[in-house]
Amino acid sequence: MAQRREEGSISGASGAALSVRWVQGFPKQNVHFVNDSTICYSSGNFVIFINIETKKKTVLQCMNGIVGVVATNIPYEVVAFSDRKLKPLIYIYNFPGLTRRTKLKGNVLLDYTLLSFSYCGTYLASYSSLPEFELALWNWELGVILCKKSQPGVDVSQMTFNPMNWRQLCLSSPSLVTVWTIERTNQDHHLKAKSVKLPLEDGSYFNEKDIIFPESLPKDLIYGPILPLSAIAGLVGEEAETFRDGCVYSLIIKESNYKVEDFLQVEEHVGHMMFSPSYKMLLIQAGKGSVYIYTFGEEPTLDKVLEACDGKFQAIDLITPGNEHCMSTVLACSPSSFTAAVGTVNGSVYFIDILETASPEEIHMVHLSDSEIQHLLYDQRGLYLLAGTLQGYIFVINAKPSSSFQIFGYVEVIKGILQISTVSLLETDIVEVMVLSPLPATGRSRLEIFTLPKILPLVFANFADERGRMRDELIHKFLYEIEHSLSSAVLDFQSRIIYGFCNDVPYICCYCLPEKVYEEVKSSIHSSSQEELLQFVNKKEISWLERKSQEAIEKEVKLFSNKRKEIKRGIKELAKIVLKMMEENEAEDHIAKLEQREFGLDLDELDRLQKESEREVAEMRKDVDMHNLAKSYLAEIIKEECWNSMAVKGRALKCFHIPYVVENFPMKERTAEELKEVKRVLQQRKIETECLKLRKEIIEVQSAMTMVKKPRHEEEDEEEEEDVTDITYKVKTIFNKEFDTAYKQKEFEIARVKERNVRIQEIILDLELEETVWLPELDDSEKPERTLVVENSEITIQKHVPPWQRAKKELLAAQKMEQWLQSQANDTRHRALMDMMGGVLEVKKEDILRMVIPQPAFMAKPDAIWTEEERKQFKDYEKKVRELNEERDKYRKSLEAELRKLQNSIQESTQNFDEYLKRLFERRVKAEMVINQEELKINNLLFSLLLDEELSTRETFLNNYLIKKQEEKSQTIMAIQKAKDDLDLYKEHYDNLLAEDKVMDRSFKKEFSEIPSYQVDMLYKLFKRRPRIHKTKTHTEMASLVPFGERPGSGKLNKDAFAQLMKAMDDLDNTNNMPEGLDPSVWNHFCVTRRMKVENEQKVKQKAAGLVEMMAFLRKRVDEDEKVQEEIEKVSHELILLQEEKVKFQLNLTIQILLKQGQVELENFQLLLEYPDAILINKTIIEDLNAVIRTQGHKKVASMMESKDIHKGIFQIEWEHKKMEMEMEDLNQRAWDIQMLFFSRERQKYLSEPNYETLVAIQIGIMEQTIAVIDKTHKKNVENCKKLLKKLGKFSNQKDVTNYSLSCNLQEELVAVSERKDISNAMGSQLTFEKIAKVQYESMMEQQKLTNISKEQAEQILVLQAEVERLRMKTYPALIPM
Repeated sequence: MAQRREEGSISGASGAALSVRWVQGFPKQNVHFVNDSTICYSSGNFVIFINIETKKKTVLQCMNGIVGVVATNIPYEVVAFSDRKLKPLIYIYNFPGLTRRTKLKGNVLLDYTLLSFSYCGTYLASYSSLPEFELALWNWELGVILCKKSQPGVDVSQMTFNPMNWRQLCLSSPSLVTVWTIERTNQDHHLKAKSVKLPLEDGSYFNEKDIIFPESLPKDLIYGPILPLSAIAGLVGEEAETFRDGCVYSLIIKESNYKVEDFLQVEEHVGHMMFSPSYKMLLIQAGKGSVYIYTFGEEPTLDKVLEACDGKFQAIDLITPGNEHCMSTVLACSPSSFTAAVGTVNGSVYFIDILETASPEEIHMVHLSDSEIQHLLYDQRGLYLLAGTLQGYIFVINAKPSSSFQIFGYVEVIKGILQISTVSLLETDIVEVMVLSPLPATGRSRLEIFTLPKILPLVFANFADERGRMRDELIHKFLYEIEHSLSSAVLDFQSRIIYGFCNDVPYICCYCLPEKVYEEVKSSIHSSSQEELLQFVNKKEISWLERKSQEAIEKEVKLFSNKRKEIKRGIKELAKIVLKMMEENEAEDHIAKLEQREFGLDLDELDRLQKESEREVAEMRKDVDMHNLAKSYLAEIIKEECWNSMAVKGRALKCFHIPYVVENFPMKERTAEELKEVKRVLQQRKIETECLKLRKEIIEVQSAMTMVKKPRHEEEDEEEEEDVTDITYKVKTIFNKEFDTAYKQKEFEIARVKERNVRIQEIILDLELEETVWLPELDDSEKPERTLVVENSEITIQKHVPPWQRAKKELLAAQKMEQWLQSQANDTRHRALMDMMGGVLEVKKEDILRMVIPQPAFMAKPDAIWTEEERKQFKDYEKKVRELNEERDKYRKSLEAELRKLQNSIQESTQNFDEYLKRLFERRVKAEMVINQEELKINNLLFSLLLDEELSTRETFLNNYLIKKQEEKSQTIMAIQKAKDDLDLYKEHYDNLLAEDKVMDRSFKKEFSEIPSYQVDMLYKLFKRRPRIHKTKTHTEMASLVPFGERPGSGKLNKDAFAQLMKAMDDLDNTNNMPEGLDPSVWNHFCVTRRMKVENEQKVKQKAAGLVEMMAFLRKRVDEDEKVQEEIEKVSHELILLQEEKVKFQLNLTIQILLKQGQVELENFQLLLEYPDAILINKTIIEDLNAVIRTQGHKKVASMMESKDIHKGIFQIEWEHKKMEMEMEDLNQRAWDIQMLFFSRERQKYLSEPNYETLVAIQIGIMEQTIAVIDKTHKKNVENCKKLLKKLGKFSNQKDVTNYSLSCNLQEELVAVSERKDISNAMGSQLTFEKIAKVQYESMMEQQKLTNISKEQAEQILVLQAEVERLRMKTYPALIPM
């Protein structure tokens, strides 16, 4: 691959030259065409050139750092790029030679962001970023800046020249598209900017309002003038000229007729497109860095030049031997076979057959361990595969597929392997392996080197132990530490020097290996217990490492089984001894007793576990404390902002029985500044009031007072605002006092209800009622501070109590119980009272309901055997019971009356509070109305101040804009004067040149006066003759698709035309064109003169073109001056209008009038608002005028009603006339219908028969007689059927009796048959069996016959019943209502 450098190669410390052989990168910036077959892009410190036909790459290195932006000039075949350093440069190189043509140095401090060549000419545009934001136009051949312009703060994203006009340059930023025009006068260049108005997505243009001089702003007749957004935003400088309200414009370039088609489908989103110089290919750059070439009219049309992968590469390796393909993942490709090893996260290695690169195939898999495979490496000869894991194990695997990739063992190294490297030479029998690992604690690196012999497949069983770990003494493992933190290291072929790369310094360091000293490394894999072995067995998939460990454990278990049993037996005996000692220790005195921890056999381990648990608990407690602290801090902030800062906390009051809620006004404490301002305003008001009184007394008219700092009306508005704010504060304060009184009243009512509920609860218990006691409580909205306190009932989890607190609580509870028991044991008076009098000294009245008079003992005996004394006692008992019941009833009634009284009292007091709260609610509504009115006043005052500020802002902006335009006016005048001076000077030069040309034409004959006149005439004709330059268009140019080329006026085109003209002049100067007989010396003199004439004519043409250009430049400056003058006049006019609006606004005051609800309410506010002559008058005048208007209106309504009645009568007569005409038409139609009516025989008979009703009556009589006969016959048939049914019923009963008797006989016969069967079985007579069977068969047949007869009779009965029903329905039809 070809490679070029900007300067000579850099030699290292050893004198060896280093050069770049290969660079691979993907473009982050746009890709460019250099010519029709080559593209280029930047990648790091290089510019990469790719031939899209041969896919060959060429690189150009920037020696001053990273390549910045790149641009290409196809006609000149040059490429330009910038470097990224302090004070960057622009380099321009030829292609394909890659030799530096020039170097451009500007005044940019940090970086160039954009470069662009013009399509014709030697012009290069550059744009720089922070801090200059400078647009510069270069003549890159001369290396000079023609002109430049700064745009502070404008970040440009794209820049391009107009292909049809190099004098236009388009710059686009995320918010603006600007077209810069390059104007030239003589040798001076100027940049003029113009913003482009972009269309919407549908191609239409949005009519945006003029920001500086809006003419279509609506007029608000109530709230004053509506100003532009810049004045509302408070902008007075240049930012007000470009202020927008956040609109985003989208541009889609369309033709007048277009059609959307699926042109090309690319797998990724397209980031950049560019045509080739021949316009036969389209370069498509994807967003992720891939580059495609689309060729028009060829198959396949899409060719992938660069393919960028999405994501990070984990590893990459070449498929060897002799293959151009490579693979990328956690893998390694074998140098000795067409196989690749792929590592996975779960610790497996897959071996893949890659003989067919298009379709790789898995051939083998080994599961090494449960740790992730991080490194895979083959040695140079492909003997071994080294697999490094996350836990620091390096597995050695046979790399030959014929051995089924046998695992030899593993080598244990430190965790966090950075790199594995090998040295495997053909002339040696060993493979040197070096492992690089970091030591973060010391900031150093660790190297572990071991060797693997070539004969390892034959003797690997001796190299590894039972667990698969390779023995250090056999693999010759050595350890080294390096003082630097290396990120990569390799061994040289002699294994004496290590080359390492350090992150701290950008150098490759060399380290010489000292004399090898062997150091044994202990294994970190310890023996596992038998339980671990069982756990491994239960796993579904066991890795190679675990399988080897399992096999070693099984072998150890078999080898040391007797020893393990002996150790377990000894441990059990020792445990028994310790338990016995602990039991003896418990029986000792407190002084001689040992602590329980002293019986631990491994106190150090116990202490370690205890400290570890305490440390984990401390960390967890610390995390919880920090979390709680954060929550507490947030809660305190919220509480401080929303609760503590409020002088009056927001709360509500609810009624007891009705759904009324009254809220207070939350208020913050007034600051000292606010109180001072209110005091000042009130004092000012008092002074103004006294001054007004004095004015009225002396009738003095004074002009409006003005303040030094601001207008008087503005200060008055601010004072009125403070006054209204103070009124609002006072209204809220007064209502809050009433609210606090009501709140205290509710608390008092709740306390009184609770007090009465105590007695109500006692009465309910005494009366044993099932009523519930109504207990009112304050809601959370009434007592919001309750929300800030967490109650114990809200905590759902169990509280953690430390052991010492639990012990202390149990001790206190035991002490209290002991004290109570002692007090109870010493209280003999209480025990005597309980034993003798039931615990009371006297019987209370409420105990009557629970009193019971004991029955005399003799009542258990029958009353017949009672004595007289017992009978008297019984009468006394009954009397006492009667008296007790009467007392109970009286007391119960008194309790019920007291209960009702208490409940009524509670109901009355709470209802009274509800009424009071209802009145407070009404006052709350009125107070809120007042507050809203005052706040409306405040808003009006604020709006007035804001509008006055906006007017002042607008006025300041217009003044600043006027000053700016005046400065532009002076600049345009100076530019016009300078352009005129330059034009005069240039015109003078042009006139001189033109005069010289004419002088040369006139002096021609004098120059050749010595020759004959006819020769002079012939020479003069040749002198006037000019060569015809034919621009021959080749077939290739005719068929070219290039729409852009060199334009008239470009420097290259003019030079080419002049060179072609001089070449044609050489043909004319040939001696073949010399007239006959002319002296050659004269001809030579003539040719020189003519050539001077032609050159002078070309200079005149160039001067004429420059003169036209300068005149156009002067004309543009004059137009700009006129435009600036128009804007100055416009600004002056706008200032006058603004001042008028300001005066009008200050005089047009807003008055707030309070109207009663329901008087003036309009749905649509569509009244006229322009009242220049309006005045305020008393409403009585309007009411009197309305009364007069109402009276006249009543009169007019009466007259209109009278006229309405007359018109109504006329309409009624006309309606009756029309009605009669319609009835006449209906009668005529009926007559016609009667004539055309079809008459049946029945209708004819009805019309022809005079006694039609008599005839109908006769027919009805005949039908009734017929019905009577049918009814009689039906009844007769019904009676016959009933008789038949009766007979059948009797017959059925007889059959039932017969069947019953037959059933009984059948039972008897069955018994007899059974007996006979037994006898027959005993006798063994065959004839008896046959006879008995025949008799049974006959009886069975007879029974079946009778059954059939019974069924037939039942069916006949059903048929007869159905016939009877049918006859009945026929005789008496059922009339079912429809």
